Amino acid sequence: MFFAAIAMPLSAVAQGTNRLGWSPEQAQAWQAMYADNHQYWQDLLAKADNPNVYADEGLYDGLCYLITGDAAYAQRAWAHNSHWRGRTFNPQGDLPANSNVTRARFSQLSLLYSWVADGLDPADKADFRDVLDFWTDMVTGQGPINWGMTSMNDSDEVIGNYFGVVLYALAIADEDPSRSEEILNYCGDAGCCNQPYDTMCIGGLDATGIDRSTWRNTIAEYATNSLPGGLWMESTAYNNSTVRYLVQGVTAVNEYFGQDKFPEVTAHFNEIADVLIERSAPDFSEPFQWGDMDEQHLHNFSLFHGLGMYGYVYHATHDPYVAERYLAFYEQYRPSTGNGSMFINLDPNATQQSRQGYTSHDASGRGVAYWHAGWASDDSFFASTMFNPINVHHERASMANFNLWRQGGWAIVNPKGYLPTRLEMPYLNTLMIYGGIGRCREAWGRFGFQADPRFLYHIGGTGGQFADAGSWMPPPESIHEWTRTHMLLHHADGSDSIIVFDRLDTCGPLIGPNACITPEHYSSYRTEVRNLIDAAQGKHQWIIHTPTDAINVNGDEFSWTAPNGETVRLTTFMDNYSFAVYDELAAYQTGGGPLYLRGWLVDDELKYQLRLVPDATDEWMTMLNVIHVGSDASVARLTSSGSLDTADGVLIETGGERQGLVLNATRAVTPPPTPNVGSHAAHDPQRHAKNARLHFFKRGFHLTIPAGPQTLLRLADLDPALLWTVDLDGTGAQPLAVSDQGLAEIMLESSTTPMTLSITTPGYCQADITGDGVLDASDFSAWVQAYNTGDPIADQNHDAQLTPADFTAWIANFNAGCS
Repeated sequence: MFFAAIAMPLSAVAQGTNRLGWSPEQAQAWQAMYADNHQYWQDLLAKADNPNVYADEGLYDGLCYLITGDAAYAQRAWAHNSHWRGRTFNPQGDLPANSNVTRARFSQLSLLYSWVADGLDPADKADFRDVLDFWTDMVTGQGPINWGMTSMNDSDEVIGNYFGVVLYALAIADEDPSRSEEILNYCGDAGCCNQPYDTMCIGGLDATGIDRSTWRNTIAEYATNSLPGGLWMESTAYNNSTVRYLVQGVTAVNEYFGQDKFPEVTAHFNEIADVLIERSAPDFSEPFQWGDMDEQHLHNFSLFHGLGMYGYVYHATHDPYVAERYLAFYEQYRPSTGNGSMFINLDPNATQQSRQGYTSHDASGRGVAYWHAGWASDDSFFASTMFNPINVHHERASMANFNLWRQGGWAIVNPKGYLPTRLEMPYLNTLMIYGGIGRCREAWGRFGFQADPRFLYHIGGTGGQFADAGSWMPPPESIHEWTRTHMLLHHADGSDSIIVFDRLDTCGPLIGPNACITPEHYSSYRTEVRNLIDAAQGKHQWIIHTPTDAINVNGDEFSWTAPNGETVRLTTFMDNYSFAVYDELAAYQTGGGPLYLRGWLVDDELKYQLRLVPDATDEWMTMLNVIHVGSDASVARLTSSGSLDTADGVLIETGGERQGLVLNATRAVTPPPTPNVGSHAAHDPQRHAKNARLHFFKRGFHLTIPAGPQTLLRLADLDPALLWTVDLDGTGAQPLAVSDQGLAEIMLESSTTPMTLSITTPGYCQADITGDGVLDASDFSAWVQAYNTGDPIADQNHDAQLTPADFTAWIANFNAGCS
């Protein structure tokens, strides 16, 4: 369905300025630099006067025209773009090869026109407009050259093309108001497009919904769903461009009107600024990189896009940390070739500040978390992903990954490159379910985050239908729950531990004599996925990347030397498993099984990977693995006893200090599979929220803590909706403070004897299904409803199944009453 765009109020436009993207603040800064012959002005002038600057799009000359008023610069700015074909101008001229060109250049061309139009002679001005009209035709599907209309399924294309069109419309609002209004309100044939992903409706400047019915509404959907926390959706590399298009366009439009036309975007400007700092290694040599990369490590702060992005984010926020990085990167890259966007926001008088001390950041919309022990070059930096779905190009096929930076380099990292979506799992530090699946399309992503100077907690999960909604003849649900926890513990001696805990509830094998789906359903998986599953050495595979194949094995401990010279130790608590070390470069060169490493990577990115493969093929299993870097450490397992929930955990002792973590290993009743609609897959929109509650303890647990030094014990997975108590050595239950993320901390003093810890929820009444504190007939009705809908609360005998035996158990619990 198309929404009609609201007609642009031309009287308001007429009161605006035609210098789009050129604020009084920017003008004042550059006038001062021009008057002082500042080095920045000298650099800009040298770029403008050099006819051989690569990718000179006229912005250097356009900026010089704004500063000096010398029309010669305006003429040169247009000359840099007169090679383009227009509607009638230069019919043999260059065409944008595809939407990659228009998304990158259209908005800059529109800004440039608004800068230099009054410095051009009438004929050149008309020709410039003819080119911009032709580009408008092409991106809206009206042009004679059709390389595909703007896709609502490609965020950089939407952002770049939308602001190209809109800024052009505003640039000509005074000289040609009817054409300006026509562009802003353009909406093509409603039957033209692949709804809901493609549309030719611009949608004006005001969103009328959070959907993909217009370009403007699509931006609102992107920002609402993925921008909380400030991280754009595509990848570290692509975001350098798309965030620049977005912030440049939003600020230009808002400054033009003097009001906020994009509140769903500007609400996250300060978070975008935070991400630009928090994503970086403490020495700012490189960011934590994720998603599709056209470049390998160290090159992602590229001049063409990264520096301009820092400048526009600084202009939008005046963030002193971004200002410091912007000016520092400019000085670092000054001798190199760049793009005119790197100059416009330079201000030597900008307030600057450097990050110091512990910081952390939760980019919740995208599902990426960052943690810094500090900002000295040898400080620790941890990054974790629990990717959320974005439903655009560059979607990830795997949910979870993590990297650790220590002592000036990556201690734990993974290959970076342009990876085939369905074959990216082998490149990550992750878990491959059935050897080839990294998430379910029905529901996947981040559940929670919490951090302080000593830890970062990041949890996410997936479960449900593997196929896209609407897929024909989808396979039945085989992954009911995969919940993954990443917990970084930072120790007093400067060392770091990463605890990785996986909860897995799946059906039996997908292939073989005991397969839980039919061959016909198995054939519905894409070939790439089937290849991985067919080649898998076991049902599930736990992967970590190593820089070497010189891995020492001592029982359940694996150790190797990181590039920074430190020893990395992996301790696994899998009961029965096999392991293998693979040469990634050799596998990549063949492209075949068992790894199927494909895509675009440089050879230096490919090292080795260690895979741990449990022997078990059980439907329910948990995996507890601990990585420690920076010191020798004692790692011991904690397990619960008694008849309450099952707890699993670990104690890590290093430098005379002990920290621990306890997690829930109790199997939960998973939501019932979503029924197909006819022969087509359906998704439950509440499935992610339902999955997010599966990992919580409901009753509590008993633990014995070995004798030892003072211990900081963290308890995860406590249901924050319940009240919890702690009893140490039978001294009496005391209230336990639990965060909204389900975490609690207990400081245990040093002891020469083991300690008994009981975590329970007082007044927990299992039969009180309504939760009103009273046992009555309404609880019976509520139990029946819970049973019929697959609600885990109906599991009254805690066997992780819903069977008639639960009714018998409910009656017994009802008769026992509530304390």
